[in-house]
Formats: sequence, C-alpha cells, structure tokens
Amino acid sequence: MSKILTKDVLLRIAYDFARLYVYDKPEILGVLLVGSSTIGICDELTDIDLLVFTDEQSKNRRRADGKGYNEEYHMEGVEICVDWQDTESIEKNILAQRDDTYLWSMSNSKILYDPFGRLHESIAKLKPYPLELKRRKVFKQFYLLRARVEDTKKCVERGECEAASMLVYQASDHLIRLLFLLEGGYVPIEKWRFHEMRRLHIGEKYLPEIRQILVVSRLEKDELLGKAPIFERIFESIRSEY
Repeated sequence: MSKILTKDVLLRIAYDFARLYVYDKPEILGVLLVGSSTIGICDELTDIDLLVFTDEQSKNRRRADGKGYNEEYHMEGVEICVDWQDTESIEKNILAQRDDTYLWSMSNSKILYDPFGRLHESIAKLKPYPLELKRRKVFKQFYLLRARVEDTKKCVERGECEAASMLVYQASDHLIRLLFLLEGGYVPIEKWRFHEMRRLHIGEKYLPEIRQILVVSRLEKDELLGKAPIFERIFESIRSEY
C-alpha cells in the first residue's frame, strides 16, 4: 500500500472487489472478509483477505486449474488475497469447536456476499465453549505448558541450549493460548495474539512477564533456567485466581 487507509475505506474496497469478483462466477455462494482489516489493523502493510465459498466440486475444479488458493489481486493500491473453500467446511468447523484459531477468524469476519443466507446461518452458530469443553481445552494447554517448562530444564542441564530456547517459545505459546481460554475467548492466529491479548484483563496483567520470557539474548544455562521461575509465578497466580 502506498498510503494508510481507514477501516471503512478498506471495507469499501473489499465490497467493491467482491462485487466484481463474483459477477461472472455463479458457482460462488458467499464471500467473507477475514484477517487484519477486520480487527482494526490499518497500516501500510494491511491487505485484504477474502474467503470465497462454493460447492466442493467447484472448489476442486478451481484448484485443479492452479487457482483458488492465495490468489493475488490489487485494487486502489491494496493487495487482495483470495482463498476458495467449500460451504460445508465452515459449518462443520464451527460446530466441531476444535480449531480455536479458525473460530477466532470466523468470529471477527465480515460477510460481503451471501445471496442464499448460508454464511449468516453458519456464523450464527458460533457459540462460547460449553463449560466441559472449555475445561478440557484449559487442561490441555496447562498440561502442555508444564511439560514444555520441565523439558526446558532438562535440555539446559544436558547442555542442549538451542533445544531449550525452542521449548521456551513453545511454552510461551501454550501460556498465551491458556490466557485466552481462561477469559472465555477464542485463540487468535499467531501474528495477532499479542495485539488481541492487550484487550484481555488477564493478558494485560501477564504481558510484562511474557516479554521477559520471550527475550533470550544468550543461549546460556543461567539465562534459560531463569525463565522457569517466571513461568512458575504465573502458574501460581493463575491457580489462585481460577
């Protein structure tokens, strides 16, 4: 982009492009706007991400022609990326409630084209996690977090500092996922997790400590072992609150 545009202008460009894109494609059943522009990210790097929904046969035919996946276009200096998906997938993934990042994307999406109401019906089925499912997801992330921290300690003691550093980042990812789940939200895709975490009460609280964890200036024993007590403090704080 040559200039920074507002959210409203990006939305107008998305609508204009979608209208032109579907004009000669009767097989298209719906178009969703997803990505950075839907959460208010409007800078020189912002693009427009569109999901185009059709039947499975049409999607496969498009893919067979070398299209339908990360198609790139430009309008008014804005890059537009288009992916084709089948209509059955959106409702299936929403009802399954397994893919946290997919649900986050859908919950922040904007319907641009929906002549038969299929997308409205599917998006309307987005619901908070049932209590038991939320408990299982929280337990899984907490278990994986603890396991990665323990593995980090073992790797450091063995002198495998490179592996320990990688495990620190993996543990941080499980911690961030856990924070979103504890506040009852879906987990954003990786590049937007810190942007969205600042909107969480619990996320804002632990952000300074998470920054400490993420900064690894030297692959040395003392620095890497120093991450474990920070994780432990967060463990105890979360346990006392939840």
